[in-house]
Amino acid sequence: MAESSISAHENGATDDLSIAELAAMDFDPWPVSPDNWQPPTNDQWCNEVNPTLIAARVAFASMHKSKDQLVVIVSELEKDGVDVFENIRHAQAFIDPIKSVLDAAYARMLIASAAAIEEEGGDTAP
Repeated sequence: MAESSISAHENGATDDLSIAELAAMDFDPWPVSPDNWQPPTNDQWCNEVNPTLIAARVAFASMHKSKDQLVVIVSELEKDGVDVFENIRHAQAFIDPIKSVLDAAYARMLIASAAAIEEEGGDTAP
């Protein structure tokens, strides 16, 4: 990558943009409202972290199983009253907004960093 470009990663897509291209981008601050998504409180985080990590571990393990193996596993879990689908969906619902905010913040920080470099007359990525 050239010194005058920054690799921007947002929503799974990677684009190589020059510092000038990033610096030329703009964004509006989000409005502050109690109706907007808020990050979890410490108590919410503590309550969610264990089931979320369990779902993530089950999801990760499932990626290393064949279809036939998963048929057996899902059947056994259902017999034990474990709702694998609900657990994974619940974890997704908890994590997705956090990931979206982190992705958006990363992009904004890249834009702001590029603008700072441009203002300083520099040509080196942070």
